Amino acid sequence: MEQQTSPKEVEFALFAKLVADYLHNGQKEDKFQKLHLSAGPHFLGLLRQEILPVVADTIQSEIDKDLTHMTPMEVKNSFLTLK
Repeated sequence: MEQQTSPKEVEFALFAKLVADYLHNGQKEDKFQKLHLSAGPHFLGLLRQEILPVVADTIQSEIDKDLTHMTPMEVKNSFLTLK
C-alpha cells in the first residue's frame, strides 16, 4: 500500500527544489562564494536533498532552526556563535 503525501508536503518539496535551483543559478553567476543556511529542521532536510554538490561545497554553516521569530541581530548572533 502506497503512503499518501499531503499537499502541504508536496509544496514543501517543490519549494525546496525552487530554492536549490535559485542557489545553483546564483553560484553559476558568481553571486556568492559562501553560504550560511538556516531553515527549520524538516525543510533543511528537504533542501539538502535538492542542493547540487557544487553548491553544497560553498555551505559554511547551517542552523536547523526556525529563526523567523528572531530579530535580525539575534539571527546574526546565531551564526556568529557557530564560528
